[in-house]
Formats: sequence, C-alpha cells, structure tokens
Amino acid sequence: MMKKWYAFLENLAKAKGEGEFHGDPEYRDYTMETGINYGEWCEMGTTPEQSMRNGNYDVATAYFSYSGKLLAEIAGILQKEEEAKHYREVSENARSAFLSSFTDGGVIHSKRQCQYVRPISFGLLSEEQTKQAAADLNVLVEEMDDHLNTGFLTTPDLCGVLAENGFVATAYRLLLQEEMPGWLYSVRKGATTIWETWDGISKDGVPKDSLNHYAYGAIVSFLLDGVCGIHYSERSTVIKPFVSKALGSASARVMTPKGEVKSGWYFEGDRCIFFIELPCNMQASVWLPNGQRGTIGPGKTRLEITGGNLTL
Repeated sequence: MMKKWYAFLENLAKAKGEGEFHGDPEYRDYTMETGINYGEWCEMGTTPEQSMRNGNYDVATAYFSYSGKLLAEIAGILQKEEEAKHYREVSENARSAFLSSFTDGGVIHSKRQCQYVRPISFGLLSEEQTKQAAADLNVLVEEMDDHLNTGFLTTPDLCGVLAENGFVATAYRLLLQEEMPGWLYSVRKGATTIWETWDGISKDGVPKDSLNHYAYGAIVSFLLDGVCGIHYSERSTVIKPFVSKALGSASARVMTPKGEVKSGWYFEGDRCIFFIELPCNMQASVWLPNGQRGTIGPGKTRLEITGGNLTL
C-alpha cells in the first residue's frame, strides 16, 4: 500500500508543485533527528505492550531509508536536484546503517518473518542477499506449516515478496490458509468484516478485540497486482499475474485515469487462459508465468499457455 501511496504522491507533486513538497519541513527534520521506534503491531507471539516497550530500531531504520528514497524521487520530479541529492544520501546512509546493525553482512538471522519481508520489499538488500532472504523466508513459512507470523506493517507485502522471488506456491498456501492465523480462518468463522487480530473469534467461539478493522484487508493489494497482475502507473502499465490451480480462477478490474483495466485467468485442464482488456489509449507489457513477455494494445486480448507455449 505504501507503493500506491507513493504513486499518489508522485501525481500530487506534478500537479501541485513546490508547495506540497515543502508542506512540513520542520516535522521531517524532527523525525530525522529524534527517530520514532514503533515496531510491528499485532505480530503473532508478541503483545502490543512488548512492541511499544522494547522498540524496534530495525523497523524505524528501514522506513527511514525507504522514506528518504521516496522524498528523493519526489524532489527529482519537481526538479529540485539539491534536495533530491540530500534525500538520496539520507536514504543510502540509513540503508548502510540497517545492513551493518541488523544483518550479518547482508544475511538475516531471525525467526520473525517480518524481518525478512521488510528489507526485501524496501529494496535494502543486494540481488544475491534478496534471493537468500526470500529463500530463508520461505523456509520459515514452511516450518510454520504455511502460517504467517507477520504484523500490520509487513503482512500486506508477505505474499507478494514470496511470489516475486519464485515462491508462488507458498504465497498461495498462505493466501488460502484456513487455520488461524490465516485469512480464511475468519471466513470459516462466519466473518463478513476484517478482524484486528487473527483470533478475533477463538476456536471456542469467544470474540475479542475489534471485529471491523482495516489492516489485514491489505491482502487485496496482492489480489490485484499479484494474483491478477495489474500494475498501473502514469508511466507504464504491466500485467504480471501469478497463477495457481489451488485457486483455479481470478479476475479484477481497476479504474485508472485512462479508463478501466481488466485482467483475469482460469484453468481448463492443462491450459491456463488469460483475458485482458485495456482502454483505447493504453498499451501494456504482459509478463506470463512461463517467462514469456510481450506488448499488447487496446481492446480485448486472450492468451493461452499449454505446456509452455503461448497462443494469441
């Protein structure tokens, strides 16, 4: 979701110019000088009291680096090269501090899934370090019998990080997990809203905490840009779906400033059939699960994979 927020900020920067970027420089400077060290929230195995009391400096440092990167890019859009250079340095310094303080030469040693998801998602690791971290994260999930133990901050990116790094099957097992903690546990309990905690209603039927919350509903981001593969920005449109017979079929539509984008897929035997629809003034790059790539134009497109072959 933070990436979508960045896309919004990018458009806002272009539309409103300098005033928005300089909205509150005092607060930015205060944050840089003092730091804010809230950690994960509602992480399995950790109470909120522990999270507040102990602080999580790795969380703050990672966000410091990523926020600096976003500010640098926004400053670049506004052609403020000095400020862009400054925030690039802030971001890189925080990244270096993260690697030296919270990793062993770029290798993460932790049983907490969040401590792998965040640096991968924020791009704090090198390509080789990312591959290793993703593989280690996959092992952690498998060791927990395909359950998660992430909190509010990293749960939105968990499935996407796994899928993007080659562990699509694991991402889907998490997505379709029916036991607690898992999204379908609440569905099996009759939920029609998103709960604050995974055990909002216990196995004995006892309710607790908020039963109408927002955080874990962020999995919808993975449904849109992971399962259905819709990635839209002002600069480009990419359709990159991750498919699974465990789900069987999926479809989504996203309204963009250029019109509605639709993407979906379904299985028929050993064939996977994709259907995509673009508005009249748009092209899109298509990345298929078998590694093939191509460009499609406006209107309806049907693609089919059978044994690695693509048919238009």
